[in-house]
Amino acid sequence: MWVDKMRHNQVGGPLAIIGGFILHLTLGTLYCFGNMNTYMTSYLRTHVEGQEHKLYSDAIWIPTLATLGQGLFMTLSGHLEERIGVRMTILLGCAFMTSGVFLTYFTIQYSMALTTLTYGFMFGFGTALAYAPPMAVAMKWYPRKKGLVNGIIVGGFGMGAFIFNTVQTTYLNPLNHSPDADGYFSHGQNDILERVPSVFLLLGSIYGFMQLVAIMLISAPSEDDVASNIPLVTHSAVDDHDEDVLYQNEDLHDTADPSPISTASIQPDPDTLSVSPRQIVKTREFWILWFTFVLNTQSVGYINSMYKAFGQTFIKDDHFLAVVGAFAAVFNSGGRVFWGHMC
Repeated sequence: MWVDKMRHNQVGGPLAIIGGFILHLTLGTLYCFGNMNTYMTSYLRTHVEGQEHKLYSDAIWIPTLATLGQGLFMTLSGHLEERIGVRMTILLGCAFMTSGVFLTYFTIQYSMALTTLTYGFMFGFGTALAYAPPMAVAMKWYPRKKGLVNGIIVGGFGMGAFIFNTVQTTYLNPLNHSPDADGYFSHGQNDILERVPSVFLLLGSIYGFMQLVAIMLISAPSEDDVASNIPLVTHSAVDDHDEDVLYQNEDLHDTADPSPISTASIQPDPDTLSVSPRQIVKTREFWILWFTFVLNTQSVGYINSMYKAFGQTFIKDDHFLAVVGAFAAVFNSGGRVFWGHMC
């Protein structure tokens, strides 16, 4: 494959970052649920028998199950990557995620419970498998800029709603109709509601195409590429708190003077310094980060799911509220890149 040939001339690194960013644009449409909630719940209330009583608050189980699925199966992604490779792991995750979106075309015509299974759990499970491998590949290409390259890739996760909020609202509500006084779209806006099932076919098609392009761009570096990018730090530099970094692809043998760095002064291979999961969970830092992330996810998840439903109680402009969510995604993305660079 042409991408595999290009990776040997150092183009593989930038391509992997671009591919990871594109992939995360699709995975990050989890943040679009607040925009979709008003259409989906209104459709269920008006077009599905037995669902007339459903409220926006009932639909919050959809992103909740997606987040739960993502969290529970994230570690599975690492095990699969070791066994079937990066691309196959990403492909498997994308297949689950996009299949969930496609299947929602059918499930939303039956019940919110089935919709929660496809647009919630399947979406989250697929995201769990595809989320981390692109970042692992990028860190292998850029071992000295791990925070920045990770920030760029997950910046795509934050940016997804900026693109797809607009796609969803333009397709479903091009004339910018507002819900009724009770906050829900009714039979009077049937032209909007009848498009709800088909929007999942549109979204699934776009996601699938973008994900295939991303998978073609993402490739792990060869052993030679990895060796040339690993920083070698001398003990004296560590002791002086001054990082003196050399690279294995520098030909020290071409110099007239012998290298002052002996092989004994080079630090052990990073594999020998790895920490097992059992050791990690015993550290205070792990639990501080874990609880911080749980609390952050809880608050962000609730705001993301209900912001538009709440806004519609006093702002009668569907397009404006979609744009609010879209621009929130810009800051979400920018913050990820900024803090990644600061690491």
